[in-house]
Amino acid sequence: MPTTALDSALAYADRGWFVFPVSPAPNKRPVCAGGFHSATTDHSQIVEWWTATPSAQVGVACGASGIVSVDLDEKPSEGISGIASLAELGSSPEECALLMGTPRNDGRQLIYAYADATRKIGVRPGIDILGDGGYTIVPSPSSPGRTWLIGDPWEPDDLEAAPAWVVELLGIKKPESPGPTSAQVSPLESDVVEDIRAALATIPNDDRDIWIRVGMSLKSTAAGEQAYALWDEWAKATPTGAVHSKYNSHEQRYQWQRLKIRQSNGGEVSISSLFYLAQEHGYIGPAHDAVAEISTGAIEPDKPDDIDAPLLERASINLLDWEDVADLPPIEWQIEGMIPRQSLTVLAGDTEAGKSFALIDLAMRMVHGLPFAGMNVEAGSVLYLAGEGQSGMAARFRAWKQHHKHLGLNAEDRYCVVSSEIPVLSKRTMTTLHDLVKSVAKWKGHPPAMIIIDTLSQGLEEDENEAKVVSPIVRGLMALRSRWEASITVAHHLVKMQAKGRRRGEAAPQATRDSIRGSSALTRNVDTVLGLTTENDERTLQVWKQKDGSKIDPVTMWLVPVPTGTTRSGGKDEWSCIMVPDACKGLLTQPPSDDAPATTPSVDPTAPNDFAIRQHEDAIEQVVATLLRMDAVPGGKGGMSGNEIYAACGIRKTIVLAAIKGAARDGKIANEGNSKTPSWVVMPF
Repeated sequence: MPTTALDSALAYADRGWFVFPVSPAPNKRPVCAGGFHSATTDHSQIVEWWTATPSAQVGVACGASGIVSVDLDEKPSEGISGIASLAELGSSPEECALLMGTPRNDGRQLIYAYADATRKIGVRPGIDILGDGGYTIVPSPSSPGRTWLIGDPWEPDDLEAAPAWVVELLGIKKPESPGPTSAQVSPLESDVVEDIRAALATIPNDDRDIWIRVGMSLKSTAAGEQAYALWDEWAKATPTGAVHSKYNSHEQRYQWQRLKIRQSNGGEVSISSLFYLAQEHGYIGPAHDAVAEISTGAIEPDKPDDIDAPLLERASINLLDWEDVADLPPIEWQIEGMIPRQSLTVLAGDTEAGKSFALIDLAMRMVHGLPFAGMNVEAGSVLYLAGEGQSGMAARFRAWKQHHKHLGLNAEDRYCVVSSEIPVLSKRTMTTLHDLVKSVAKWKGHPPAMIIIDTLSQGLEEDENEAKVVSPIVRGLMALRSRWEASITVAHHLVKMQAKGRRRGEAAPQATRDSIRGSSALTRNVDTVLGLTTENDERTLQVWKQKDGSKIDPVTMWLVPVPTGTTRSGGKDEWSCIMVPDACKGLLTQPPSDDAPATTPSVDPTAPNDFAIRQHEDAIEQVVATLLRMDAVPGGKGGMSGNEIYAACGIRKTIVLAAIKGAARDGKIANEGNSKTPSWVVMPF
């Protein structure tokens, strides 16, 4: 038995009860900031409290500790007896396995395990119930008159689940499965523990919804503190070994006591929920009997050309020996080094970066089998879901076709079908998208190899910041990808702050994968994340995430206005833009004549060519000569902005801006201003 209040507080904390200091009777008030809300199991905090107030009683926060205290008061002068009221309910104090005596009028407190209990005063004459929102004072050397009459608080079996009459008094429907109590602990086997750890290692621990789901799944095992330790270990883990910045030991224990293992729809949570969650994040290890639900009788097509086969919400789990896994074919690429075949990809960019133009270029190169910036593109058909409608995309496709017609385009039997809108994307409507793909496959005779969704926000009805909204959509897209053996590319936005800074010409923060808008459940669960950023007129397409491959070098791209070959009403030419990789800028400045033979070039049309290289070098020399002519040298009349150099050179702006960048890289010119207001001068030779 502990000999001091501090020893008692530490012992109760080790038992899993959240403690805090309480002033002696008759006050019995918390003597720490935050009162019982600050209750903790942290030894350092407990030592600090009782070192400052060694005579403080030990208070226990009922809700955080997962207990309920039934307080029986005896007030003979008022004719009130809690024991008599309890007898009317068909029970007595002696039936409780953990009974505490209190000093006032020989009172009693019955302690049970019940995390769902609330604080309710006067439920019967002389009976108060102390649950979540209440606290009780437990026996210690600082609390004379308080003693354990029946049971031992440090003996797990002496804390029993609350009986039915407690639940009825609270007016709460008793759950069919109240969850594990200290008397129902069922330890996990060592091999299961290791597999749970392996599964947890794939699940991100920085999303609150996921944190709660993992806790619920582990609590459902009835493994008690063993399960809690796994949850706690995962919650505070980081790759560096430091404690996670979001981890809070008090909140961790408090939520564990409150966690329910039934979902809002009445379904039971089990450890299978954890393994399913892990599989969404790439886990492929053993899932044990709890989740080895092999589909039987379900129709699963062997090939995507089985057009009438249904979309399975959850595909069958294929169990393979590791040697069979090792013999699986290597990853193939839709676009070499950038987009894997049958992958789920997110292309994110600023509002004005030109995401749609880039996706149109990728789609059309795929349809016509044209390489992209020197990278091979696997030819295939495309379904393009356009959020802004077909009419808004028409000029862009005409511009692309007009500009590339000299290549002798030949799509053979491949197609690019553009939808007039994006179906609503949610867990319940994913079959709508499946039916759309099926209708295209029947119309054209084969399914698309690439499905493009431009943009994700156009298909959302709910908050994109919620993991519970985004995760089911990602799972649905994964099912769609598997069903049709197609790559899926989704366009999405960067956060507004990122785009806002660039529009003002300010030095916006460097965009990264973390700059993508909405829940991280989107980017964490996909195979590839591409970022499209812009600075001045230059676009940069880079790989921010490549789950199964190395990241290629960033690709510089330019958004260039070109005629579409169509005349508007009134006789004016229609213009639009195309996205052009840096390597083929030369093709823009020396387009082939209309009567040039329409033959497929024998060389890669997007590879660097001598003309483009010479043009770039000539432009650099012209930029340097312009600065010298304008006396833009150190100590001269002052530097020039990019627009001033462009106006003085008299050549295409995109070429001038690229030349400025090249001249600076070569050390021929330098910026005496800043990124917002550059001031270029020629450096001494």
